[in-house]
Amino acid sequence: MNQQNQSMMTNHVMSVKFAFSAEISVVFKPCEHMITCYDCAPQFNKCPWCKATIFTAVRCIVST
Repeated sequence: MNQQNQSMMTNHVMSVKFAFSAEISVVFKPCEHMITCYDCAPQFNKCPWCKATIFTAVRCIVST
């Protein structure tokens, strides 16, 4: 996959999310799903993807 296609795929994947105002930037623990932004993460007690109980949310920096 060339660099442009990889970048387009990354942008698409990063936009499929439960973040309402920003890019994905949080990993839920223990399930490790990364599907919301930092501002929206506190509203979730369970992962919207797998329904696992969230014990903590870790802020991440994603570079492309």
